[in-house]
Amino acid sequence: MNKSGFVNDAMPPELARMIEGMREKFIADICVKLHEIETLQSELTKVAGRGDALRALSFIAHRLSGVAATVGFRDLGDCASAVEAEIMAQDKSPSDLSLLSARIDDLLDHIEDAIIDG
Repeated sequence: MNKSGFVNDAMPPELARMIEGMREKFIADICVKLHEIETLQSELTKVAGRGDALRALSFIAHRLSGVAATVGFRDLGDCASAVEAEIMAQDKSPSDLSLLSARIDDLLDHIEDAIIDG
């Protein structure tokens, strides 16, 4: 097992190195995404530009949900999926943004945990 605890000894060494490299890149990427998501979340409070913020958040959430589990952050991926689903629900029926904001807060918490725990 490696330092992350995600890659195990049963994996071929080349695959383990590749996944560990992806994991390290993912952590570096989410350091940047953390600030982007916080900025976009604050943009949701403004009527002007809300649609752009929702689209950008949806794109980020979709990308995170697709990669997170692959590199050992299943819970982060699940939170990202929940954010994406809530944004899609907002597209169909715009309503109070409190549930979306709560889901974003959860996602931010999981991102911070992933950065700290690496």
